[in-house]
Amino acid sequence: MKISLNLFNTQSTKPKTAFKRPMQKNIPLNFDTVSFKAKNKSLKPEQIFNKYGITTRQTEQGKLIISHFCQPEKTTFSELGIDENELLKDVVEIEGNADFNKSAAKTLANIEIIGGRLNLNGSQIKSLGELRQVKKDVWLNNSKVRSLNKLLTIGGDLDAINSNLEDTGELIYIGQDAWFNNSKVKSLGKIETIKGKLHLVNSPTESTGNLKSVGKDAYFTKSKIQSLGKIEYVGGDLHLSNSNVEDTGSLKKVGKNVYLANSPLKSLNEIERIDGSLFANNSNLQDLGNLERVGKNLILTDSKVASFGKIAVVGGNIYFDKSITTELNYPQYVAGKILSL
Repeated sequence: MKISLNLFNTQSTKPKTAFKRPMQKNIPLNFDTVSFKAKNKSLKPEQIFNKYGITTRQTEQGKLIISHFCQPEKTTFSELGIDENELLKDVVEIEGNADFNKSAAKTLANIEIIGGRLNLNGSQIKSLGELRQVKKDVWLNNSKVRSLNKLLTIGGDLDAINSNLEDTGELIYIGQDAWFNNSKVKSLGKIETIKGKLHLVNSPTESTGNLKSVGKDAYFTKSKIQSLGKIEYVGGDLHLSNSNVEDTGSLKKVGKNVYLANSPLKSLNEIERIDGSLFANNSNLQDLGNLERVGKNLILTDSKVASFGKIAVVGGNIYFDKSITTELNYPQYVAGKILSL
């Protein structure tokens, strides 16, 4: 089955409401306690899915594509005596949302594509099996999943807050926000692109792995990250206040503000452009590195910066301490005021 990497953006949402269940059909089924077998004949998975409003179709190889997946209304497949691991065994694609909350299934088995959201919050799923693509969000709060295995792309959010996730597996792309707060992930592994925000607050993550681009804000407060590694671009705010980041790595551009209060960072190294303000007040910053342009305010009060370095343009005001040497080479262009406090 061909996996498309052409993902479209989806709205970032949180799992606050249950999935809407379709109308169930009144088809009498008589199950034993462990399989789909009725007393007089074996039932096909299609019959069970159809009973509970889940439509199905077959691939050329005889595998199943189902419209969505969730538990029957006011009960569960397990309570009905249905083995969900067997029920899902031949399913290769779920076209809509897949809700495994309250499910007794242990694995996603041979499912390769989920066209909607994947909800594993509080589920019994331990393995993502052959899953390669989820086109919307993946929710892992309090789940048993420890690795994303073969999953390559997530079109929406990856929410691993308070999860047991340890390994991002083969994942390379996240289409919206990535939440690793209070997770067990030590490295971002093979992830190269996060189109939304990156949340690493209070996480044990020590490495940004192969990550090169964060489309919106990046939060490193109270994380164990010491270097931004291969990250070249942050499209929103860069939050390094109260972080352990000592090295900006390969970072060259920040699309909004940079916050450095109580950060151990001493140099901006390769950063060339900050389109918002640089808040270096109450920081340990000593050197502006290769920085050439600040789009708004340059705030250096209570920092250890003694030179404007290579900065040529400041789009707002400059604030610095009177104690800094008066023999400063000011930027070529300052749109606002230069204020010595």
